[in-house]
Order: sequence, then C-alpha cells, then structure tokens
Amino acid sequence: MRRFVICAVALFMAIGVVSAQEMITRDDIKSSVTAYAWQQYEVGNDAFVATPEPPVVPPQVDIPCVNYKNFIQVGMGLPSLVQALLFDFYIDGEPLSIYDEPTLSNRLAEERYYWGKERLVSAINLEYGYKVKDGLSLGAKLYAGFTTRSRRHVITDELLYRDYLVVASAIFNVRFDWLRREWVTMYSSIGVGAVARIVYDYNEIYPMYDATFVGLGVGRRFYGYVEIGSGISGSLRAGLGVRF
Repeated sequence: MRRFVICAVALFMAIGVVSAQEMITRDDIKSSVTAYAWQQYEVGNDAFVATPEPPVVPPQVDIPCVNYKNFIQVGMGLPSLVQALLFDFYIDGEPLSIYDEPTLSNRLAEERYYWGKERLVSAINLEYGYKVKDGLSLGAKLYAGFTTRSRRHVITDELLYRDYLVVASAIFNVRFDWLRREWVTMYSSIGVGAVARIVYDYNEIYPMYDATFVGLGVGRRFYGYVEIGSGISGSLRAGLGVRF
C-alpha cells in the first residue's frame, strides 16, 4: 500500500511538472511572436503610412505689365485742341512776324515772293515708365512737332528763306494700369510739364499738361497701343512699345 501511494504521488508530480513546462512554453512562444510582430511593424512602419500628395498649386499666369519693371513706347497722334492752339502760327495764312504791319516793303515782298507748300508733323511721342507697384507707374513723356515752308521768288523760284515752327514738350507722367491680363493692358494717365514754342524769330515757354483717358495695349513684351486723350500728345495716338 505504501508503495502504491508513493508511485501515485510521483506520477502526479511528474504530470504537474510537464503541465507547468507546457504552459510556460506556450507563453514564451506567444510573447516571442508578439514581440517579433511588433518589431516588424516598427521596422516597416513607413510601408503602412500613405505618402501625402503634394498640394495642388494653381498655374501662374504670365502678366507682362506686372512682371517687367520698365516700358518704352513711341508713336504719333492726331492733333488735339491744345496742339491746334500751339500751331496757330499759320492760321491767317502768313507768318505774323513778317506781315504784322502793312508796310510798303512788305507789300512789295508779297508781290515778288510766294509761300511754298507747308509740311507739318503734328506729333511724335516718346514715353518711358517705371513700375513702382502693381498698377502704378511713374515716368516721362517727350513730344516734338514742327511745321515748315519756304519763301521763294515768283519768277526765278529762288529760295529766300525757310520759315518754321517747332513745338517741344517734356511731361512728368503718372500712369494707372487698371486692367492687367496676359495679352491686354488697359490704362489711364495724367501728366504736367512745360512746352516750348520755337518760331522763326522768337521763342515762348508755357506750362503744359497731357492726359490719357483710355489706353489699350495689346501684346506681351513687344506690344502695340492706341490711346484716346487730350493735351500735348494729341487726341488719338497709336504706336509700339517694349517692356524690359
């Protein structure tokens, strides 16, 4: 009986040890697998994170009148009321400096000499502008116009002298670009300065202004323009320009 009890106790202890070893082994395996999986997740974490897409940037439209700081334009214009007043030298048909007095010598000269054809260039405009901020430019305008004709002998057609009138002006100008697009620019401007009236035998200087009511430029770096305005540059102007 004693032997049977000892054997049973020994068998029970063996089974308990085996069970305990089996439970520890499973826990170890579970821990090892969990640690391994977690390690692999950390190593390959970047593969599980989606790469963010770059932000969508709207395309930048190239606007030449904004991108370039300077512009130069040259053109011609139809006479304005101001120009008509400045060119009144020939309104009565004869230069006032010669026929301002009805003397005998003037009357004799009138019979012996005649006036040739009159040549007139009413407006040559040159403008420079510098952009100080978007839509605002400061600059200068230069203007030159002239008229000339010859005095010749009635019989021999010999040239006695050539009479002329030159009008030149310099204007400080402020320009506002109120419509700015890739190919089209619309603007207005105002300027003040002085004008010189150089006649055959005397000179005069007056204050002067120039205004562009509406201007339209079409093109990119090289462009054409047309303006409606008043003042020394004429009433209707057109020409070419370049930005740089």
